[in-house]
Parts: sequence; C-alpha cells; structure tokens
Amino acid sequence: MLALTTGAVTSYAQLGAGDCADQQPASKKLQLEASIDPLLVSIDKSSNGTVTLLLENRQPQPLTIPPGALTVTDFCHADSDSAKPGYRLNSQAIITGVPSAPIAQGEDFPVKIVFSQVWEVGESRAQLKLGPDVICNFLAIKEPAPFAVQIDGSNPEAVFGPGEAPSLILSNADRATYFFKWSLIAPERARSQEFTAQIAPNGKLDLDLGPAQFKPGISTNFILSAGTLRDEVLNGYLQLQPATAPGMSPQPPRQLPLKMRFRLLASPWQQLFNIVLTALLILLGMYASLFFRYFIPNAAAVAKLNRQLNNMETRLRGIDENLPTQPRTVLEATVDSCRHRLKAVIRMSPAASTPLAEVQSAADMCSRWIDCAYSAADILAGSRCRLQTGFPPTLMRITEQKCDRVLHPFLSGFTTPEELQAMNDALKDAGMYLDAACNDKPIPDLEAIFKNRLELFKDKTLAELRKAYPQYCGLFDELKNFTIPAKPAQYRDFDVVTLKVTLLVRLQELMIRVGGNPCSPPGSSAGSTPASPALQRMTAHRDRFLSYLNTESYESLEVARVLIMEMAQDFYSETLVEEVVKEPPSIGIVAVPTPVEPSVPVHYSLRFTREALNHVAATQEWSLVWRFLEQGHQTASGPVARTPETQFGWDVYHRFQSPGDHTVSVDIFDIGGQPIRASKPISRSVRIEDDKPQPHRFKRFLPTAWTSETQIENLRTFFLLALALVGVFATARAQVEKLNVLEGAAALVAIGFAADIVKSAVSDKPTGKT
Repeated sequence: MLALTTGAVTSYAQLGAGDCADQQPASKKLQLEASIDPLLVSIDKSSNGTVTLLLENRQPQPLTIPPGALTVTDFCHADSDSAKPGYRLNSQAIITGVPSAPIAQGEDFPVKIVFSQVWEVGESRAQLKLGPDVICNFLAIKEPAPFAVQIDGSNPEAVFGPGEAPSLILSNADRATYFFKWSLIAPERARSQEFTAQIAPNGKLDLDLGPAQFKPGISTNFILSAGTLRDEVLNGYLQLQPATAPGMSPQPPRQLPLKMRFRLLASPWQQLFNIVLTALLILLGMYASLFFRYFIPNAAAVAKLNRQLNNMETRLRGIDENLPTQPRTVLEATVDSCRHRLKAVIRMSPAASTPLAEVQSAADMCSRWIDCAYSAADILAGSRCRLQTGFPPTLMRITEQKCDRVLHPFLSGFTTPEELQAMNDALKDAGMYLDAACNDKPIPDLEAIFKNRLELFKDKTLAELRKAYPQYCGLFDELKNFTIPAKPAQYRDFDVVTLKVTLLVRLQELMIRVGGNPCSPPGSSAGSTPASPALQRMTAHRDRFLSYLNTESYESLEVARVLIMEMAQDFYSETLVEEVVKEPPSIGIVAVPTPVEPSVPVHYSLRFTREALNHVAATQEWSLVWRFLEQGHQTASGPVARTPETQFGWDVYHRFQSPGDHTVSVDIFDIGGQPIRASKPISRSVRIEDDKPQPHRFKRFLPTAWTSETQIENLRTFFLLALALVGVFATARAQVEKLNVLEGAAALVAIGFAADIVKSAVSDKPTGKT
C-alpha cells in the first residue's frame, strides 16, 4: 500500500496480482518531462530511496490534482529466474511538491518521492499513478548487504550417524530474503554437494543437513575414531554461497564454523558403547595398578612356594624304603594338596594373600614333616645296616619306636607346636642312639632295659631254667659275667643274652600256666593227666621257637618273640591258613575311607572275616605283597594300564591319581617265603569318580571355583572398583573428548592406574574390631 501525502497520508492505492508487470504510461494528463521508463530508484542499506520527478500538464485545460490522487503502488518483487509469482514488500512512499492550485496547460512542477521499507534485495517494481492512470514505472534496485545469515546458538554442532537427522537453525538478521546454496566442508573429507535454500527476512530456517549424506565410508580408521571411545568430532564449516540477481555483483561465500560429530552406531547404542568402553579402559588401568600392587608380589610368592614344593617332592622321592607307606603317602598327598590349592589361587585378586598364607603355612608344616621323615628314615637305614655288625636288637626296636613317634603325629594332617617339639625330641633321641652305637658311647635308656631284665633273673629262676633247659647252661653262666653299668662294647652281647633268657623265662611261664612241664616231651604233662589241647599246641611249636632262639640275628629273635606271643594267644599260623583256603576265602581287602577319591590317601588292609584273627601275633609271620594297578589314559582300543605299584605289609596306604576303574590285589607269603594259595585270588576293584575336580586353568577364574573367602573378598574389591570408577568417570570422559582415540585410551588407563582410592581402599582390610 502506497500513501500519497503532502505532509499526511491522504489516500492509498491497492496493487493487484498483475501489478508486477511492466506497463507503459497511459495517462494523458501528466507525463514525465523526460520520457524515461522505468525510472531507476537506488535503495540504500536502510531500505530507503528518494527520487525527484518533473511532471508536465499535457491537457488543453488546467489540471487540478485532488489530494491523494497522485499515488505510488507497493513495490513488488519477483525473481527473474523463478516461476513463482511476485510478492509485495509493504513498502511506503511519501510524495511532496504536488501543487494544490490548478496547473496550467504545459506547466511543469517538481515532485519528490521518498521510498521506505523497500527491503528486498535485487529488483522490485512499482508505478506512479494519477487515479487509475499510470504515469510511470519505478524499478528499485537494492544492492545486497553483506551476508548476515548466521547459525543460531553458540558452538553449533551437527550429529551424523545411523538414525540421525542432522539439522541446524539459521537466522537472518536482515530484512531481506536470501537465496543461497549450502554445502559442508570438513578436514580430510570430500566436500559435499551443493543444495539450494532460502531464508525469510528476519526469520529462521531449520536447515536439514541430511541430504548432504556427509559421512565417510566405513573403514578401520573410522571404526576406531567414530565407534570406540567417543564420537569422531571434526571442526568443519557450513559454506553458504549467496545467489545474486543478474546484473549485481556476486558476493563471496560465507563459511560458518560447525562442529561435526560422526557416530558408527545409532545414538543410544553408540553412547552406551562409549560408556562401556570408557569404563573398561579405566578398569584396565585400575587392574594394572592392582597388577603391580598385588599380582607381582603374589606371583613372586607363588613362584617361591612352587620352588619349595619342588624341593619337598625331591626330598620325598629321595627317601628310601625305610619310610613306611602311610607317612610317605600322607606327605605326597599333602604336597599335592598344596600344589592344587596353589593353582586355584587367582594371583590378580587382592584376596590371594589369604589362601597364599594358608598354603605357605601348610607347606612350611609339611616341609618340617618331610625333614623329620627324611631324618627318621636315614636313622632307620643306618641302624639296620649295623644290625649285623654289633647293633643291639633291643636298641633297634626302641629306635623304631622313637622313629614311629616321629612319623605318627603328622598322619592326621595337622600337628601342633607341642607335637612338633615332641617329634624333634624323639628324632634327637633316635639319632643319639645311632651315634652312640657307632661311637661306643653309653646309652642310658638301653642300660635301663638291661637292668630291668636282670631283676627278673633271680637265683631261683636261673636254677629252674637250668633244670628245664640244660642245653642253655652256657647261656646262663654267661649272664653272670654282665654287670650294670655295662661297657658299650658289650651292649650287643648283653642284649642278646638277656633277651634270650627273657624269652625262655616267658616260655616257661606260659607252659606252667597251661599245666605243662618245659622239660617233658611233647604231648605229655606232669603225672598221668592228659595234656590239654592248648598245651599240645604250645608243645608242638616249642621246638620251632627254640630253633629261632638259637641264632643271634635280629630277625630270628624277632620271630622267636612273635612265636612266644602266638603261644600266649593260642593262635598259630595254621589257623590263619585254614581261613584263607576256605571256599570262598574268609579274608578280604578293606579300604578306608570309601568311596575312594582321586589323590586322597586310602588305608588298605587285609582283614579276616573272623574279627579275632585280625589282631593275633600269627599275622606277623606272613608277608603281604600289594599291587595297585591304576588305569591309564584311554585309547581307541581301551584303557592303557600303567605299571602296577608294589607295597608290603598288612596295612598299606595308597592314593590313585586319576578317576577310573582300578584294581588292588594282594599275595600272601609265609615266614619261609612260600606263597599261600587262597581258594581264589584276593583282589578288589576300586572305582573312582571325580566328584570334586580340580579347577581348570581358566575355570578357576569363575566364581564357582572360588573359596568362600575369595568370593567375599572379590565382591568387596568389585564394589570398591565400581565406586572408584564412578568417582573418576566424569573427568575421564572430559579427557577423552580432548584427545584422539589412542591418546584417549592411554589417558583412561592412566586415570584408572592413578586412582589412589582403589589402592587405599583395597589395602584397608577389615580388622574385625567393633
């Protein structure tokens, strides 16, 4: 709408849709003095312009111009290269200089027109009218101002990735419509295509950047940079190329700084992955800290324990057969138990100190046991080697008793300090016995035994023995030559003589108790009374007893002592043979404990069905040879058997190393070394199922393989790490955004490593005090 005024607005002229078209002047009343059409109007940056016209009355009569008759239409703007219809600018025009008096024919007068709000850049058209008649056309030209389109907001950012709709808000601070082409530019990226857009005057434009499809191809570098720790962030530009009307000077493109964020995954998953990976790298640093704080000391302790266990195994294998099977098996099982417990220790865990201390304590205790067992076996070996060169048989027996006191306490798997002290004392005594025998030193304990024996041999007793056993008068006479204290060089003779006389006294006492006469022939008794069955059996074995008594070897005297115990119990080896040859045999193998488990020591013994026979002295006449056949590894043709292990004695201890079906068998030999054939072979099948398998190399890291203490301590460590992670997470993310991927990863690990809260919190163990 244009206003015609001479100081105030008096009338308006309306512009129709077709007013944007050029029209030739049609008025015959008023015309421009100079025939220039259209008239160019220069519009300044403030959207204002001024033009002065000289109008002439071409009518034959005077012309009176009523107020408001002379008007200027609204400027209309239309793009020359667009098919869209033009639009009005709502501009204003103030016309001054129109005379109020009649204008004579041919008279001219100046008119000044001030245009305002002609805001559109480029060409806009309007008309000067007198009533309905067009006097002339105006062509307003506004040169474009410097491009004032900006990205709305500070630090603008666009996110590119799957499922993202990147967009920006552009703001136009000018009262002009801008047409422009936009494109995206980023370092080390190809420039995107150009797309056309326009923005209204003083308006905002939501610019969709999606059509640019500005994202790099999937590559290793892109996956590392945009799909790991953080989004790939580039400082790029949104380039705007203004479109100018024909004939106007082109404007330079404008580059608006823009932060471009690239993501490999959809936004929620990418953020989650970034958070998780950040947390993992921080935890990696924390665990690296724990590695240096706990793993290295724990690994050193494990290596030390392994060396200690290896040395213990070496010493244990070096002990000869003088060590009984039970202590040997217990020691082997203890060493294996320490090794299995050591394998189950998680060196990385702060909780490893507790099981390591337990294993160290058990290994130290077992090491002391092995030292004692090694020394005891060495003393037994040395004593037995000297039996034939002057070592007293009784001293051998008490040495064995002392060694038994050394070996017996740790068979339970645990010893107290008092028991260890007693073991060392017994070992010291046994060693003293051997040293004294080798160096002809007095042995008070042995002389005390000699003294007790001499007290039994009163004159009356010796007289009775001379009468009962005249063939041993020389033995009795020799007894008179010994006095207490005895000389160490006489210990063996003193021992053998007194021991033989003691056994003869015991035989005489037993025969008298069953109504017999030691001097009477077998099968008879004093007077005409028939001999009792017990006496008959005793008399039948008397000559056998005397045959062993006539020798001076330790083994023969031991057999004589066993035969005396048989006579006292009235159970002889013939009774045992009868049980063995029965159909089926009344004897079998007993295993304790059952069921048998891998690597667990098991007590195997041969037991008679008749319980009273299991404790008689006659069993000491027999030698038992045990064979343990352990099933080996499986092949296509079946299991491969290993070489059977052999042990000796009525009671043996053995442990099978692996699950499977194994066989235990036993052969019996009499005192002469002849086999005693049972009605069928004596054997037993042992099936071992691995109910408690040792943890696998990797399965031991699973919570199910942990001990209760380890589970509690690891749970505590987990919560402490989680709390520490929360404390440093914000700082860590800020560091990541400033660095590239590799630098950020290293920074996260360093932050986790330097988290002192982890070290101090994990180190502060509960004291248990309230």
